[in-house]
Amino acid sequence: MIHSVVGRRARRGLALCAAVAAGCGALAGLAPSARGEIISVDFGGGGGGGSTGTTVAMTPAETAGFVPTANWNSFIVNAQATPQALVNDAAGATGATVTWTSNNTWNTGTAAGTGNLHMMKGYLDSSDTSVTSVNVANLPASITSSPYAVILYYDGDNGANQRVGKYFITGATTGNATYWGRDAASATFGGAFIQAQSGTDPVPGATQGSGTMDNNATAANTVPAGNMLFFRGLTGSGFTLSAQSSVASDGTNRSAVEGFQIVPDSMVPEPGALALLGLGAAGLLGRRRRRSD
Repeated sequence: MIHSVVGRRARRGLALCAAVAAGCGALAGLAPSARGEIISVDFGGGGGGGSTGTTVAMTPAETAGFVPTANWNSFIVNAQATPQALVNDAAGATGATVTWTSNNTWNTGTAAGTGNLHMMKGYLDSSDTSVTSVNVANLPASITSSPYAVILYYDGDNGANQRVGKYFITGATTGNATYWGRDAASATFGGAFIQAQSGTDPVPGATQGSGTMDNNATAANTVPAGNMLFFRGLTGSGFTLSAQSSVASDGTNRSAVEGFQIVPDSMVPEPGALALLGLGAAGLLGRRRRRSD
């Protein structure tokens, strides 16, 4: 599909972007008419951030995400019981709404900036025992007429500690699933989106808040590390996206939700495709270096 939309020079650019941002630009060459309708939601607010400060709402012109889009629906409170209307990437009304609740909002120490840096700085924050819950309702037929995917972004203020979040979608007609993703120690977001998720519970049978998931670096390190994960093959007019603290290398368990995107399922590459993009880009970069020597 990409070959039919972009030219040879653009394809080289996409491969280079894949090497730099773990595939973040693999779909950037698609014309808006070919991409389908996209809804993007960002969370931010107060607390944390260190010397780089806290977040305010994103502006409509800011472009961010693994699937780069503008017109993010940006919210800066930790809970909202009143349904909030959602616009699409063209700023059009969709009829869809979102409500949410979380323990807190917090910020990483990532550099203050715009676009991806802005979107990935503030987040909904869980405690050791709370569950963050985001409810999406009334998705339009323009999205639900075909399977869609949810791209979830996570990165917490975890310092030198390994922390694993449990992320799950319920309430969809199909595509409900549970995944674990690790927020690696000393790996604050710097511009690269890295898919990392596992369907295997790192501490089977452990009860949240029992202490059995504290100070367990061995279990935490069994979960792949990154800052985004994919829920595929979703159908239905709504769903609930939840985040719950799992195992950690220290005594503080957390799970972060920076935001999410609802995109056509066909736009999300398979994990193997992301790896191939990275390998292809690495080869291209090598050829470019040899030519410049």
